[in-house]
Amino acid sequence: MESESNHLDLLVKDNQQRQIVIEIQNSQTPDYLERLLYGVSKVIIIGVLYFNFGKGEDYVYYNANDFRGIHTGEILSFLRKGNNKKYQRCKDIYPEYYLIHVERFKDVIGSELDEWIYMLKHSAVPTNFKAKNLDIARKKLALMEMSQEERKTYERYMMAMVENEGVLEAARNEGVQKGLQKGRDEGSTNAKLEIAKKMQESGMDIETIASLTGLSQDAIKSS
Repeated sequence: MESESNHLDLLVKDNQQRQIVIEIQNSQTPDYLERLLYGVSKVIIIGVLYFNFGKGEDYVYYNANDFRGIHTGEILSFLRKGNNKKYQRCKDIYPEYYLIHVERFKDVIGSELDEWIYMLKHSAVPTNFKAKNLDIARKKLALMEMSQEERKTYERYMMAMVENEGVLEAARNEGVQKGLQKGRDEGSTNAKLEIAKKMQESGMDIETIASLTGLSQDAIKSS
């Protein structure tokens, strides 16, 4: 090995025939850990499992790569290239892993993550759930559960909303400003109530209609 070379990689096998790469580093380099990744970038990988994988009682498992002292147990921290003031841990650049065992979840809600896991398990989102973007999932689920006739009714509702917005936009372009916002609000509400009425006539339940239109259940009942 030449003296000016910084490292030498050795590929060996142990007594279990596992391949091991040994890197000999002779000089300090600020991006040493990045080079160890060999092209693996910082990512978060989430596995949603609908089968029993491994032995354990928890329903969410987490793994982040860190180097620990064999004798002291301390976690190694280092100064990263371009940042010579703040120490970081290896997990800040190595991948992180989450495994979610859906079937092990006991339906006890203690966090926003639990609300999402409940949705994954039951394909349903109770109205009291508040986790970010779950309202979008609720609407998608409601749409997936519609019959063909209900879906057609919903599509007519969406078309009516688009047409209503088009009329208001035309009025704006013509300079009709007085009462425009009031007309927008009233027109949008009236369109929703009209479509909600048709949805009820097609047999769609009130809770689903409320989720799709944003109207209150009382307003729908009185439409």
